[in-house]
Amino acid sequence: MAKELDDIAMQNVRLAKLGGWALEDDASRERSAQIVSGEYDGTPRRIAVVSAPKGVTNKLIKLARHYLGDKKNGADTRKELPGHYSPFVHGILQGHLNEALAYPTQNPAEFTDQLAIRGELAAAPMFAKLLEQKGKRVGVMLPDDWDFKVTSEFGDARVLEDHYQRMGSRLREALREFDILVLSGYGGKTLDGKWATLKRGGTDTVANAAGASSGVGLVENWKDEPAIFRVSPTIKKNGFEVRPEPIDWMTYKEGAHLFHGGMAVLHPDSIKPVEEKSIPVWVRGFNHPEHAGTRIIAYAAPTSIVTGIAYRGGSEEGLVSISYTNPFDPELQYDFITNLRLALSERGIRPAFITAENRETLYERKRLDETKLNEARREAINRLRERRPDLSIDALDRIKLDVTDGVSLVSVVGRGMGYDRRTAEAKMFEGERAAGVGAKTILDEDNRRVYLVRD
Repeated sequence: MAKELDDIAMQNVRLAKLGGWALEDDASRERSAQIVSGEYDGTPRRIAVVSAPKGVTNKLIKLARHYLGDKKNGADTRKELPGHYSPFVHGILQGHLNEALAYPTQNPAEFTDQLAIRGELAAAPMFAKLLEQKGKRVGVMLPDDWDFKVTSEFGDARVLEDHYQRMGSRLREALREFDILVLSGYGGKTLDGKWATLKRGGTDTVANAAGASSGVGLVENWKDEPAIFRVSPTIKKNGFEVRPEPIDWMTYKEGAHLFHGGMAVLHPDSIKPVEEKSIPVWVRGFNHPEHAGTRIIAYAAPTSIVTGIAYRGGSEEGLVSISYTNPFDPELQYDFITNLRLALSERGIRPAFITAENRETLYERKRLDETKLNEARREAINRLRERRPDLSIDALDRIKLDVTDGVSLVSVVGRGMGYDRRTAEAKMFEGERAAGVGAKTILDEDNRRVYLVRD
């Protein structure tokens, strides 16, 4: 095996993440190949992480639902899929589809993931072929090739950090042999060899995990927009007119808050790996490569009070608030809510937001199953019985949850707010009154100011 590159050599390596827009058609694929090969600006990118062409994943999910018997949301899209790829990949894609459709499982989420990941698995060799035509030595690395392992929460998996060292070592070794490595995005293999996806937008996380584990000097994330804008696109999507104003610089912490808060630019889990290794992320516009874009780094001096405003909620991504208050026994309240979150997490239902007071937790409505919620409540009570023998069974059984539908979350984030908190909060309250919304201001676990809006 070839010796891997050292830390100093890796500092000169750029990694490019290419979204579905970048592989949408022949013209887009050619431009992407020019960027990665270095034809565009003279700087080659040694690693490229690719998404499926735009529209493919939705069609694969529809196909999975079709085979699962969902007549309302499913459709037989097999004949539509080859049109998204170059002729070279048709056989590869067909092989992937046949393998996925024959996958034996009774778990709908598992079956859907076996199909959904195939768009990326076919996109990687397609893009590699374009780079080879430019005279590059290209290595295609699917998850097994660089030991990219994830948890078995189908549709919402996470990267196994214990594999970072092995992942990075394999990527460095391969860079000795090839000019460019092309990696598939969106998901990986579980420890027992099953495909699992990282939620929509998961290619961001794959790219940043590859960059962090191998120690690259810069991760470029090529998007259809020229930069990250100060106001979340979802706010405009819900009927509010906003002035597009790009963010030049933001910190890792600001990015994590905004993306978790609903600014759907990068995957919420993607910031952690690059922050731990202090690897800059440069969000750039695929259609506007001359634009300065947005740089995400460890520290940047504040240039305005507010860096960005994120929104999460509305009809498509409604949030549910779950709380339990016991003024006579705060310890019981804390233990119950903690155990309830644990029980829900074990059932694949993670919190979208946790308040500093530890009394209120937000969950995505589409993920919160009433049956699982009742099961989690019962399990939390059973765990409390072991810890609190002083409480009667009847007292524990009387614990009632306060469940509120139709909640939205508005997050106002800015490193400059620490220098001018009163001015920032005054402007926020002024906007709240002008909008006439029923909102309350709360703190998250980092004491960041947010609004809970009752729709």
